[in-house]
This record gives sequence, C-alpha cells and structure tokens, in this order.
Amino acid sequence: MSMTVSVRVAECDDDLLEAARIDLTAFGLPFARTPTAIESLERSLQWRRTTTTYLAELEGRAVGTARVYDMALSTPGAMSVPVSGVGDLGVLPGFGGRGVLRALVVRMLDDARARGHVGAALYASEATIYGRFGFGPATRSRRVRIPVARAAMRDDVSIAVGRTEILEPTEWFGVLPELYGRAAARRGGEVSRSSELWANVLCGSSRTPGTRPGEWEATPGADDRFCMVHHDPTGAPVSYGLYSIEESWEPEGPAHSMTVHELVAVDAAAELALWQALLTLSLVRHVDAWVTTDSPLLYALEDRWAPSVSGEHDKLWLRIVDPVKALSMRRYRIAGDVVLSLTDGGPAGEPLTVALSVASGGATGVVVEYDGPGQLTMGVAELAEVLLGGGSVALLASVGRVTEARPGEAARLDAMFGWSPLPYVTHAF
Repeated sequence: MSMTVSVRVAECDDDLLEAARIDLTAFGLPFARTPTAIESLERSLQWRRTTTTYLAELEGRAVGTARVYDMALSTPGAMSVPVSGVGDLGVLPGFGGRGVLRALVVRMLDDARARGHVGAALYASEATIYGRFGFGPATRSRRVRIPVARAAMRDDVSIAVGRTEILEPTEWFGVLPELYGRAAARRGGEVSRSSELWANVLCGSSRTPGTRPGEWEATPGADDRFCMVHHDPTGAPVSYGLYSIEESWEPEGPAHSMTVHELVAVDAAAELALWQALLTLSLVRHVDAWVTTDSPLLYALEDRWAPSVSGEHDKLWLRIVDPVKALSMRRYRIAGDVVLSLTDGGPAGEPLTVALSVASGGATGVVVEYDGPGQLTMGVAELAEVLLGGGSVALLASVGRVTEARPGEAARLDAMFGWSPLPYVTHAF
C-alpha cells in the first residue's frame, strides 16, 4: 500500500534540528555525538532560522528536507529576476523512489510561483536528478590547472592599471559584498548573497547571531584563505580573489599549489589584473580554479596550451515557473519576433505558448501569452538552458529536444538570445 508524502514548513527549533540531521545523513555525514557533527547541527540551526525550511514526512516520520533562500538571479544586460534558491535538498537513505523528492520539489515550485518568483535555482550535485522536474542547466564552468612557469600574459592584452593588495580578514566585509554586487551584473547566472550567506562564505562556522535580526557578529577569515583585491587608479576596488595555498617542499625547491575559490571582477581588464597578481606569487608551482568557459584568462596567456582542463560541468540549474516574466526580464542581442510553444510552461505543467517581440538590439522584450501555433516548441528545461545567454537552441534542435516549424528558426532565436559574456555562477549554495 502506497503512502502519501506530506510536506510542511519547519516551525520550531526541533523541526530545524531534524532537518539538519536529515541533510547531514542524506549527504553521508555523521550527525550524532561528535564535535564536528554538533558544530554542523548548530550552524545549520542558525541558517535555517533565516530561510524557509521544508520537511517531507512519510509514515509519520520526517525523511526529507530542503531549504529555500529568496535570491536575485542576474540576467543578460545587467538585469535580474527573483528566484527561490534551493539548498540542502536531501532524502534519507532507504526512502528513495517513494516520491519524497518529487513532493519537496513540487511544494517549493508552487511556493516560488506564489511568491512571484520567476523560478527555482539550485546547484546540482549530479546531472541526472533534476531534469525530470523541468530543471535545465543554465551555466557552465571549467576546472583548470595552470603551471605558473607558463602563465605569462601576452604583451597586447588589456590589463587594468592600479594597485593590488592583500586584505586583512577584518576588512573583507567592508569591501567584498559591494564589489560582488557590482560584478554580478556583468553576466547572467550570478545570484545575490544575503548577509547570512556572506557570513558563511567569509567566516565558515565562526559566526554567531548579532544583536538585531538579520545581523551577524563574525570573525572573517577563520580558515586558511587569503583575499587579494585590485584597486583602480581612483582607489576603488574592481576585482578580488579568495584563495588558499598548500605547502609542498621538494628537493629541487618549493612546489606549493594554490586553489582559487572565487575570482570576481567588474570587467575583463580587472579580472586579468587579479590573475596576473595571483599567477606571479612566490613559491607557487601551479594554480587550480574553476573559470568561465569564456574566461579572459584563456585568451590572454602567451602559452594558450598552459591550462590543463580536468573537468567541465553545469553548475546552476534553473526551473522556470513564470516563462512570461522570465523572458521579459532580460535584454536581447538583436531585434526579432518569435512565438514559443512550451510543452510544460503552464502553472500545472500544461502547454503554454508565448509571443516574444524585441524592438532593437540591447532592449528588453514584450512577452504575452499567445493563442496559436509556435515557431519553436521546447520544454521549460530547454528554455532554462538558453535563457541566460548560454547554450544553443540550434544544438538542442539538432538532437530533437527543440522542434522548428521551419528550418532556421532555432538559429534565429540563438542570434536573439546569445550574450557575451557567457553565464556563470560564482556562489555554491
């Protein structure tokens, strides 16, 4: 006999603690009687008081959980849309395949729609989970290793002038959030960070609730990371990098490795200035980092074969619940008119056809529901792949995931949707 899964919002600390335990267990982490587990539970309890936490129950037992943040997602043309950022989505071992995950996702999507959000976004741990719920990969990242001995920049590339310095941990909060906000408008895919998210990014577990709701008293840099910032000639910060260095001493000399955790910049020249500073630090033999697939660094190195690629992955996955709003809140590369039939674009997953009209390049579009056949037919997952300016409608059509009423429609939509720089997400949540 099948049992119905019920989903509710956590209401008290006991609920939040149960959600934290489920989350840790679902991801294979211990949850009882160890200092690390206790610390993780206490930290998660603080987090969940500032977000919406869901509990899924089956047979009278809480077996699944998820957490939702209210976020702004950047879109092409320095615009943004409201989304529900989904994190800590997990189901206890032994309860998979019983509809728990689906119940959680359906509830969160319904609530996202009720909040007026364009959709839900998450940082996928596996590529095969979320497509069945209408999520599509909206950004892509590339992991590279760069030997510093081969990391010289070309003489003809534009590198921002100014000065670069290491910030003291006590200065991080005063500089990084504002700079991140300016840089996030540069490309689609970036998500906003609340004060709580910034506390987690900069402080890890070394934070406690402040004296007023939404405030945090924290000691930044309570780990092994450094923060380097580049300032323009006026003294304004224009790029930063969070990085750590692992020591290694070999008979022939130092062979330290650097991991760049974040590198954020307001433009390509500022990004290259920070890279140049990082790639010339003493004692470091190689640098590991995730970069955008169109990273300026890959075009600026004298030895373009120097970076070795160890992986390329989707990061941000997007499930659109309001296609009309989603298509209205971005800019387009060229003018054009197109009618899109979305096989599952309606509130209940029913078909929805919309007409998009863009008057000029760089403008937003006018989007209305349309009663008639579409020039292109796709699902909301396929729309998510191209909404932020990455992906390719023509490639999706070539493998049968998009249907053209006549040849050339997909290529025309690519010309409208394409954007530079490509979408990217810095923050994992």
